[in-house]
Amino acid sequence: MVNTRGKMLNYISEHLHSDEQKQKQLEADLASNLKSNFNRSINAFLKHIPTLGEQLKQFRPHSTSVFVNKYAQLNIVNFTTGNVLYPVDCDRAIANQIACWEQRSVAYDLSNASAMRMYDNDLNDLGIQHFAKIKDKQHVFDTLILLGIGSGKYIIDLIKAFQLKFLLMYEPNWQLLYCSLSICDWREIFDYCQAHNITIFIQTSTEFENDLKELASSTDGKHALIYQHLHTRDFDAFVRDTRFNMRALTEHEKQCAELEIWQPAANLKDWKRYDEHS
Repeated sequence: MVNTRGKMLNYISEHLHSDEQKQKQLEADLASNLKSNFNRSINAFLKHIPTLGEQLKQFRPHSTSVFVNKYAQLNIVNFTTGNVLYPVDCDRAIANQIACWEQRSVAYDLSNASAMRMYDNDLNDLGIQHFAKIKDKQHVFDTLILLGIGSGKYIIDLIKAFQLKFLLMYEPNWQLLYCSLSICDWREIFDYCQAHNITIFIQTSTEFENDLKELASSTDGKHALIYQHLHTRDFDAFVRDTRFNMRALTEHEKQCAELEIWQPAANLKDWKRYDEHS
């Protein structure tokens, strides 16, 4: 866990308790939980995805770490710049994003992956009415493609909302993936997926076209939901092909997304915040 003293306080002070002693106590209270959760997560990776588990076991972040905020929530900071990944009330912000999953999702037709056939929020080509009017829409999709793991804490709730066969997660940022080991209970995710016959794939590269062609050819997945949690140039370029990020946000979407930097990146300068954690 990062040392939150010194110059960095000038940048993340709003995230920390105004009483330095109380901030220290918050950090002390959660220190053992962070360590035990990290160990559980590493062991889960070693059991279920051994190669990636060994890589994570040997990896050491050079500029990014987990810290405890004034609400006793876990966030991620670049300790060379002081820039923080999530807003101050990070748990609420992430929960709000998940609650608006429809506005952040794009449908993808795995049966025609060779043509990179993608859909915007209108799924008429699937024989379904408009996306927003689909009844039990969570049951339509057998595959979830997650762009950006980030803290990972939200993943278990997200996957429980669907009846999945396959879960494909992308996190090219090794430092963020490493931080998620302390914040997210990866053992719970792997155990849930195993119990519900969900096959997990985690990619640290962004070869989307090849990955989706392989997924389509080697599995019986049909309809995938692409959910974008974080923004990188590659993620945005991939989703942009669906025209989802090219159109103007509706007022409802603005209220849901709250337009935090970590959510809808609008231009190149917004990407910098994410890239600094690389």
